[in-house]
Amino acid sequence: MGRKPGKPLTRRETLAWLARAGLTLPLVPPMLSGCSDDPGQSDAVSQPVPESPAGYGRDPDLLNPTVPWPLTMTRPQLDLTEKLGDLILPSDWESPAASEIGVPEFIDEWISAPYPVQAADRATILRGLERLADAGFLQASPADSGRMVDAIASGRDSGDYEFFKRFRYAAMTGYYSSDVGIRLLGFVGNVSLARFDGPPPEIRRLIGLPPGKT
Repeated sequence: MGRKPGKPLTRRETLAWLARAGLTLPLVPPMLSGCSDDPGQSDAVSQPVPESPAGYGRDPDLLNPTVPWPLTMTRPQLDLTEKLGDLILPSDWESPAASEIGVPEFIDEWISAPYPVQAADRATILRGLERLADAGFLQASPADSGRMVDAIASGRDSGDYEFFKRFRYAAMTGYYSSDVGIRLLGFVGNVSLARFDGPPPEIRRLIGLPPGKT
C-alpha cells in the first residue's frame, strides 16, 4: 500500500493500509524547549479533539469500506508531518522518502481512528506538531530543522521526547507495512514449491536423521 506518483491515496487505500499495519502491534514506545513568541503559528495547527465515533469493529469490510470516522489533520499539520517524516525516513538510493509513499496520510488515518492507542497518540502528536510550528520548523533550513529533530531524538528536550517516540512509531509502522516497506524488509510470504526434498543433509545430521528423504 502506498501512493502512486501523482495520485493521492483514497480512504479505501488508507483503511486497508491501517488494517494491514495492525492496530494490535506491540507499542514501541518532547522537542523544543524554546517556542516562538509569534502567537499566530500554533493556531494554524492546533484543533480540539473530536468526539470519538464508533470504530469498524474487529475486522474492517475492505470490499465496502465505509469509514465511520473523519480524517482530522489540517493542512498545516500534514505539512509538518511530511517534513518531519522525511527527516526520519528520507529517500536514498533504494528507498523513497516517507512522503513519497503516503506516510503523512497514514498518520492522519492513524491518529483519527477512535481507539485508545490512537486517541492517546493524537493528543501527543498534535501537541508536538504545535510546538514544532511555534519553533518555526516549517520555515527552518534543512540544517536547522535537522538540528531541531536531533535535539528531540537525543532527549535533550526531554519534554518533547515522548512526542518524537510516538510520531516515529506511527511513521515507521506506516512505512514498513506499505508495499515498498515490505519489499525493503525482504518479506516474501508463502511461496508455492514445485517439490520438497526434505531437510538438507547438515540439518538431518544435526537432528539425528539418516541421509535421504524423510
